[in-house]
Amino acid sequence: MRSTNSRHVRLALGALLVALAATAPPLRAQGDTAAVLLHDRLERGGRISAGGEALQAPDAVRGFYRDTGWRPGWSAPRGVLPAAAMLVAFIDQVAGDGLEPDDYHARPLHRLLDPRRRLSLADRAELDLLLTDAFLAAGHDLVEGRVPPRAVHPGWSTAGRSADLPALLAQALARGQVAEALPGLRPRTAQYARLRQALARYREIDAQGGWPTVPRRTLHPGDAGREVAALRARLAAEDPPAADGDTARYDGVLVEAVRRFQRRSGIADDGTVGPATRDALNVPAERRVRQLRASLERERWLPASLGRRYVAVWIPAFELEAVDGGRVALESRVIGGKGGWHTPIFSAPMRTVIFNPYWNIPPSILAKEVLPRQRRDPSYFGREGIEAVHDGGAVRYRQVPGPRNPLGAVKLVFPNPYNVYLHDTSSPSLFARDERAFSHGCVRVEKPLELAAFALGETPGWSPEGVEAATHRDGERAVTLAEPIPVYVFYRTAWVDEQGAVHFRRDLYELDARLERALASRSPAQARPAREKEAEDEPS
Repeated sequence: MRSTNSRHVRLALGALLVALAATAPPLRAQGDTAAVLLHDRLERGGRISAGGEALQAPDAVRGFYRDTGWRPGWSAPRGVLPAAAMLVAFIDQVAGDGLEPDDYHARPLHRLLDPRRRLSLADRAELDLLLTDAFLAAGHDLVEGRVPPRAVHPGWSTAGRSADLPALLAQALARGQVAEALPGLRPRTAQYARLRQALARYREIDAQGGWPTVPRRTLHPGDAGREVAALRARLAAEDPPAADGDTARYDGVLVEAVRRFQRRSGIADDGTVGPATRDALNVPAERRVRQLRASLERERWLPASLGRRYVAVWIPAFELEAVDGGRVALESRVIGGKGGWHTPIFSAPMRTVIFNPYWNIPPSILAKEVLPRQRRDPSYFGREGIEAVHDGGAVRYRQVPGPRNPLGAVKLVFPNPYNVYLHDTSSPSLFARDERAFSHGCVRVEKPLELAAFALGETPGWSPEGVEAATHRDGERAVTLAEPIPVYVFYRTAWVDEQGAVHFRRDLYELDARLERALASRSPAQARPAREKEAEDEPS
């Protein structure tokens, strides 16, 4: 009996020792005051701060120190390691990526690293925490973006890039390569590099006072006077060759400069400064800086590759690109959602091309437009080819394929919760407009047959001629793609083309404004997005 009791006592003592070991600092930390300080700060629970600022990535910081036995990473008994100064130098430059140094503890880090300051052990623990948090937070924001995409676009589902940042930090500290580690996390795209260059340039313009305001009257080639001089000065701020020529005369040099500006602004390049051109010219340089910052953040959301073959729709430029193997195989104008019916920003795989599609009339359009017209004109249904379809106990209405059908000759389907798809149109004249926001959310394509041929390019038995022929056959026909093609609906109001020209568009859906508020927040992940509406494909 006694031996049994002794065994129970030994087991109980063993369990107690295990429990105590789990809550105590590691043995190698117990003699290391800095490690003990780090352990106590990180394991006490609650909000973790250092240098008077909350940590941006507390869970990742805690995990990093657990894995390294709570040892300081940025100092040794002889003092602070050079890696600390390397990291702070990088943090001071993150503004070039559209980020804010103060989001990565720039001020307390400079204060603690002041060479005139003697650091206590407690100071060194604070410094270590701040440096580790700054590395992990900046690394995260360069890889995945500071703002979660769904905080701005609730339908965003594109998987972005990722990195094992604690492992990268441990490796960088061990090899003395902190200066190289974070820059290597930037997106490795030409667009990101060009946007960084543009941001630096426009920040310099803004710092020098921006550009003059263009007078509020229409200016034509051949005009002369102070208003023309102001126009030339405004254009030269972005486009130095505009400064050449007769300062106060609207000469050929100025006409070409205006046309270049109009092309970069998505305005018909007629060389005349009318209301649309004047409004674009008078957008302040500071606003252009904010647009470039937003575009840099959106670039950080993207995966390293969009795929071998894909379709990208750009809102609010209202342009489409079909890409094959890194080469743009097709460019087309598109029409997107108007106010109150924004085209949602999301991605989904295209699976089906439908030739001569029926238009299934959405209930709201049926109630507000179609049925009232039929009541006023009983011949309306027959003339428009609208028929009732009895589906169980319900009745729905659809328009038969034909020249009056708003979907035109082809519809490209990429299933999604918004009922958005790409399609032809029976009203092609709207493609001539500069700003093409006219639909109820779906995307109308100016070159639908070319897009269908691209989509079916790897489906056996299809050619551009076959696509054309399919539109002339009677009846609806659905064709399943041999391989689904990703379709991305993107939003950006600033980008830089291959020639280095910076393009801007109006923030039509006010999504830049939403992103800017989230970027300015100390807790960007908590930004609350608006709900996306389901689209309705309609003729208007």
